[in-house]
Order: sequence, then structure tokens, then C-alpha cells
Amino acid sequence: MALPLLLAGPILRRVEPTLVCVWVALSESASLKLTLWEGRVNAGSANAHVESAPEHQDLRRIGEHLFVGVVRLKLDAASPKKLQPGRSYSY
Repeated sequence: MALPLLLAGPILRRVEPTLVCVWVALSESASLKLTLWEGRVNAGSANAHVESAPEHQDLRRIGEHLFVGVVRLKLDAASPKKLQPGRSYSY
């Protein structure tokens, strides 16, 4: 039986005005990218608020079919797209 790619997550690990970290467990190695939208939207919707850079991922092999990773979305402190308290964001 083939395992699904996504075994657990995505789970928010940390949220700050200029930083978001999300954890996932995968059945195989993959490239991770975090996309945020302002408000409630369906995954894959256009007009993303911000996206993570490829170098902001950390994926480690734990077992034959278990890869655990954290992807970080870091915003510049001067960015007008900083996350605001009291607002909802989708990821």
C-alpha cells in the first residue's frame, strides 16, 4: 500500500509579525514552500499575501518513509506585509 505524501500537518509552530514557521511530516522527500493569504481562502487561490523563499526550509529524514520538515516564512521588518494581530490568515 502506497503512503500519502502528507502524513501529518501542516501545523503552525510559531507566528510573529515578521515570521511564520509550519511543521509537516512527509512520506518522501519534497521541496517545501509556505504561502500565506489574508483572510479565509481555499488553497491554491490567487493573490497570495506572501510566499516563503526556497532556502527557508529544513527537511530531515527520520526513517525510510518519514521526513519531518519545518518551513519558515521570514518577512523584512520594514515590509508593509507584516502580519497584524486580530486578522485571519490562511496557509
